[in-house]
Amino acid sequence: MLRGLGVTMALPWMESHRVWGDEPRGNQRASEAPVRLAVMFSGNGFHSKEWWAREENGQLELGKVLEPLSDFRQKMLYISGLFNAEALKGNIHSSQTGNLLSGAPLASGGEIRSGTSIDQLFAQRHGRETKVPSLVLGCEKSNPSVHKNYSMLYSSHISWSSPTTPTSPMTANYLIVLFRTYGIHCAVFGLMGSLIAVTAFRRGERWAWWTLLASNTMALVSAMRYDWIVNAIGPFELTEYLGLALVLWALAVTAPFVAATRPVRRTA
Repeated sequence: MLRGLGVTMALPWMESHRVWGDEPRGNQRASEAPVRLAVMFSGNGFHSKEWWAREENGQLELGKVLEPLSDFRQKMLYISGLFNAEALKGNIHSSQTGNLLSGAPLASGGEIRSGTSIDQLFAQRHGRETKVPSLVLGCEKSNPSVHKNYSMLYSSHISWSSPTTPTSPMTANYLIVLFRTYGIHCAVFGLMGSLIAVTAFRRGERWAWWTLLASNTMALVSAMRYDWIVNAIGPFELTEYLGLALVLWALAVTAPFVAATRPVRRTA
């Protein structure tokens, strides 16, 4: 049904956040992450010569594209040879995207009709077991135009909650995702740090200096570590290094106040 679907992974969703609650369910322990279905789509395809898996001496060998998953190959099921005949109809853009997860025929002439995608079928069946039944993210806005007699909305959506309702991405901007996830925490701790800086720190209280040093270092180093883990190093991430350098420089300049506020011992 689907051509080019190389791997489907079951992953916990942000295991550091208890989004599924802390209540034990049957034999499931409290705080145990549920099984997740993650579907990823690459609009520009992949390096097909290195996207492969084969059995070699009882072991699953992976091509270079899939090598990062080597530690999990005992839990992987690699499927190849799937085919979506409906993708041959219409044009290369909408007709090869809108039914990627359903294989359903697409309506033409400006009408919107595909099929309920498999991710939404799972969400409708098992979504009640978690506080986040379905999370759909995109990298660009929907395109409402028509191309070669087919709506480009097909090209903008691979997830469909019903044959006539594409599942709109919660956001098409990665930075907005980060802000919605961590923004409130950053805002609260940033406000607390600012209050400490303009009150106790300005009065020369030692605890404020050490608090600012510890909190800024832990926050920025944690962000850097996260970037390295997910291999997200770019101009935006480099601002974290610049921010830490500026914070440490500012605290180093003000460090003498620690000694200046210590009581001086008087000798007779």
